Order: sequence, then C-alpha cells, then structure tokens
Amino acid sequence: MARLLWLPEVLRAAGLTVYEQSGWRTRGADSYDPRGLICHATAGSATSTDAGEIRVLLEGSNTAPPPIAQLYLSRSGAWTVIASGRCNHAKVGWAGPLKGLGNTNLIGIEAQNDNRNQAWPAAQLDSYQRGVAAICRRMGWTAAKVAGHKEHQPYAGRPAGETSSKSDPTFDMGAFRTRVTALLNGEDDDMALTPGQEGALGVSYQVGSALITGAEKTPAAGTDKGGNPVWVTAQIRAIAADAKAARAAAERATAPQPIDYDKLAEALLRRVAATRMS
Repeated sequence: MARLLWLPEVLRAAGLTVYEQSGWRTRGADSYDPRGLICHATAGSATSTDAGEIRVLLEGSNTAPPPIAQLYLSRSGAWTVIASGRCNHAKVGWAGPLKGLGNTNLIGIEAQNDNRNQAWPAAQLDSYQRGVAAICRRMGWTAAKVAGHKEHQPYAGRPAGETSSKSDPTFDMGAFRTRVTALLNGEDDDMALTPGQEGALGVSYQVGSALITGAEKTPAAGTDKGGNPVWVTAQIRAIAADAKAARAAAERATAPQPIDYDKLAEALLRRVAATRMS
C-alpha cells in the first residue's frame, strides 16, 4: 500500500489543528499495509513538552527503534504528523480487536499523557476521537479496527517469555469506540452549533465575501508593506472597532438582548458598500 500521504489533509478536514514534522513524507518503512489503528499514550512526564515527546518518537527509545509512530497528539488537541510509512509502536498482538497484527499492519497514534494518574483534557480526548474517526472513514473502517495498546498487548494471557505488556491508554476503549462510531455515523450531537455560533458564521461569510468583492473592484487603493490590500485592511479595522463598541455596550446593559445577526450583517455590509471605491 502507498504511504499515508493523506494524513494531514484528512485530519484538517475533520476540523483539527495539524502540524507536519519535517521529513514525515519519507519517514518510516515502505513495507506497510495498514489494517487497523492502535491508540497509545506516550507515558512521558506529566510536565513533558511537545518538543520532548516528539523527539522520542523521532529518535526512538531503549525498547523501540525510530520512528515510533505515524502521529503525535498533544494535550492541547493539536496533531503532528511524524511519518507516512511503517513505524515501531506495537508488537504482534495476542489479544483485542487487532490480535495477530503488528507494525506492518497498524497505524500508531502516540498521545501526550503520563499513563499514570494524569487526566485526559476534554479537548485532547475529543480531538483523539475525531482524528481516529477521520482516519477510519478514509480507510473504510469501522471502529472495530481500533484498539488500545493495553488491549493489544495485555498482561493477562501474554505468551510465555513475553515481557512487553501494556497499560495504555488509561481511558475506556469501549467508550472511545462508541464515540468514534457515532462520529462515523454522523451522530455527533455535541458538535451542533448554537444560534449565536451559526449567526456569527453567517456574518463572517457575508462580510468576508463583500470584502473580497470590494478589494477586486478597488485595485487603485494598492497594498501595504505586508502585501495586504489597503482597502480591506481599513475595513477590517473599522469592523473590529464596531464590534468592540458593541461588546462594551452589551457589557453595560442591565438587560442585554439576544444579538440579531441578520441586522448586524446588514449594518456591516452597508459599511462596506458605503466606503467601496468605484
């Protein structure tokens, strides 16, 4: 199978923040045919940095040669693509949903957590589930193709002489897969936008479109030192000032009223139209 060069694109399409580690496109072995995904925890310090955790994935450890995993997930919920080929994050499993599969057939995600008593931030866990669901959708998998390292290499039932049993990640994998399934089925109710969020997005779209159109019709205004259209910059500053004033007024109000986003959009569009240069 070809390298996973689509990883950044698929994760970003799921609304996630994604960084790309230099050299990731050619990192990892070519002998790679993913058939499932393993969720890990880095088991580093509770105060570890992203840079430190990523360094381990790139340089390896006493028990795993580099690269260790295709993906890294920060406590912040941001992703970093480490490699596109086969990595060294799991043994051939003796239990769990992906029993019998090893690195040649597994995508590995290392999430920043000490794997002891550290809580999983809501933003990180949500991003973990969304990222896994996005990968499963791209691969045509169900959540049954997702396992925790602790399920793949548990202490119980380990083969004779095997010393590498795992306990990560510390969250409930059953609940994790349930959420991934909901995401795959489009049943993610907690992502529904509030009326305020929908209104704000609508205003942003309308005003943004008007600014782009205005800029195209006012080439004589030129650009600033940063290459930004002078007319657009002026409009954005004026709109920001209006928004700041509106917020201040709302904070002073004794009985604030819900924002009428249609009226707000109309007012901002009138401002843009009134100042557009012919």
